[in-house]
Amino acid sequence: MALMRGAAVGYDADKMCFRFTMTDGLTAIDCEVSNAALVELGGSRWKGGYPDHAAQFAEYRAAIEEIASKLYDAQTDRKSRRVRIFSKHVFKSKK
Repeated sequence: MALMRGAAVGYDADKMCFRFTMTDGLTAIDCEVSNAALVELGGSRWKGGYPDHAAQFAEYRAAIEEIASKLYDAQTDRKSRRVRIFSKHVFKSKK
């Protein structure tokens, strides 16, 4: 089942990721996209400085949510209710 859009939580500087939620029916799924994955999505546009992470997430939100949904569907154990997106996932989705 494809996940549905939830809320943008914000950037976590300690973990260097942007946090957001999605839903599986009535179940909330915590999601994270790493800073490296955001840079991979944006290409050279985001490599030179400290971007506005919320704007960066908003620009690529549809692609990020699609990757999160695919990763969630591929999980064999859904007890964790967490999806983490790393640059390797973005690279695979571009192929």
